[in-house]
This record gives sequence, structure tokens and C-alpha cells, in this order.
Amino acid sequence: MPNGYIGNPPKQVVRNDGVHTLSEVVDLQSKGHWGGSMEHIETQTISGNVAQVDFDEIKEAKYDVHRLDIINAVSDSDDKDFSLRVSVGGTFDEDADYHRALQSGDSAGGVEESYASTSSQMDITLHTGNATNEKANSWIYIFNAGSSATETLITHQSSTINVNGAFKYIFGGGCYDQTAVVDGFRIFMDGGGNIASGVFKLYGIKQLWVI
Repeated sequence: MPNGYIGNPPKQVVRNDGVHTLSEVVDLQSKGHWGGSMEHIETQTISGNVAQVDFDEIKEAKYDVHRLDIINAVSDSDDKDFSLRVSVGGTFDEDADYHRALQSGDSAGGVEESYASTSSQMDITLHTGNATNEKANSWIYIFNAGSSATETLITHQSSTINVNGAFKYIFGGGCYDQTAVVDGFRIFMDGGGNIASGVFKLYGIKQLWVI
């Protein structure tokens, strides 16, 4: 069969009508027509102190998976954690409605765990520094934000330079334990302080049937 197709060659425009070659899959992904493609929702670039970065137009009815990227972010205070909260009905939940667990290690040999079943936020990084080149970089996947029947699940991974100047990795996850439609995400500094700079990008993950 030519081009690796099974059956009649598809007249591909948007949907996957047959079996495709790798190059065709890559082309469809680049155009946002393949399941798993990321649709850019919003980017916020911070260059001066702000208390938080809020995403309140997350298209939760369209996507059941979101990705939030934190790029080269810096706190105005040393030894701080970048953290996440979600909003319901436009109000960010600061109650003890989050479960979280994470592990980390650093290039100086330090290993750390942090966990809680009644937390007021999801911690994404640990002990991030704010000296020159001490920046935080993270990706966060958020599942089922638009569902009122299931809890919202979260997984994340980070690479940072910590307060001691050592490379630090962090990975973990958790959940927002309320069965409610989540309509916003907030990144802020745990324990107070401001976000001094950074780039924050939100995406929705397309499914095969999402046009």
C-alpha cells in the first residue's frame, strides 16, 4: 500500500481517517489537528513585583488536560516556594482542600520530601533562591479541571537553583479534593513575597475530537 495507508487513502484535513506516516503525524501536530497537540491559551511575562499570576480564562469546558509552564521565574525574596491554587466560581480556594506530595534532590547530595493531606496550596518548588541565575523552571499538568464529578488532579516537575546555589530537581503531584468545576489557576509565593520576574504560559491539550 502506498504511504503506509491501510484501505482507501484518506483525504486528511483535520481528523485522523487512516494510518499515517510519522512525517504526516508531525505535520498534523504542528497545525494543531492531532490529538495531544497543545493550544496556547495565554502567556504572562512578569518584569516587576506582583503578588500572583492568575489565569482566569482557562477554557475548562473545552479541555480536560491543561499544561502550565513556569520559565526562568524569580521571587523577590530568598528561599521561597512557587505554589499553585485553583479557583471555583471565580474565587481562589485558600482553604485546606489540597493534597500534595513531592520529592527533590540537589547536586550537593541533599534529598527532601514534602507532603500534606490538608494543605492550602500545591507547592511546586522548594527553597528556590533569588540570587543571580537562581531561577525556577517548571511544568504542571492539571487534569479534569472542567469536571464537576471528579477531583482535579495535578502532576508537576521542576528544575531550579536553590537557596544554596545548587541545582535542584523536584517532582510530585496531588489534587484539589473538591468535586467542583475549576475555572482558574494562580501561581504565587508560599509564605509571602512577590514574583519578581518570569514567563508563565498556559496551554490546553487537544483531544482527537476537539476542533
